[in-house]
Amino acid sequence: MSRTCRCRAAVDVQGQHRLICKQAPSRIVRYNVMNDTVFRWLSSVGIPASKEPDQTGRQTSWCPWQEDRPVTWDITVVSTLAQSYLHASGHTAAGAAELAVYRKEAK
Repeated sequence: MSRTCRCRAAVDVQGQHRLICKQAPSRIVRYNVMNDTVFRWLSSVGIPASKEPDQTGRQTSWCPWQEDRPVTWDITVVSTLAQSYLHASGHTAAGAAELAVYRKEAK
């Protein structure tokens, strides 16, 4: 029996499509779990941090730093199995991560 995702792509037997689908709810869950982990770590070492929703509903995370200027962090989830990262993943172990950094900085 063939299955399709809500994005209308064919779902593979290994379930790898859900790792790369932009419409998969699991992407948002993974993002929030990692964001919460960073937030809890900062809190556990006594660094005050805050999470506030932005216009898109995602959380903007920040903490006060040097001279009370805030430091922000952003979590990027990259799948080495995504078609857009396969080429980079085949060249070096960190290829997909390096490409993601480049793309994020370009934005």
